[in-house]
Amino acid sequence: MNWKVPLTDVTLGEEEALAAAEVVRSGWLSQGERVAAFEAAFAAMVGVPHAVAVNNCTVGLEVAYAAVGGGAGR
Repeated sequence: MNWKVPLTDVTLGEEEALAAAEVVRSGWLSQGERVAAFEAAFAAMVGVPHAVAVNNCTVGLEVAYAAVGGGAGR
């Protein structure tokens, strides 16, 4: 498809391809050492004790809502 306005300008190289292959070979696509390392680095970057990675924005919003005491009927 030929887009008149690009949705994104992504540049991925060999380093990204190798990192993705390493994750696939590990068998851990949504958990594991890479995710734990990302969570720790992100928590350190924003100055909090913990961070939790989620797979999409909907889950992130659900977690945030629950964290502030949201729930059915509130």
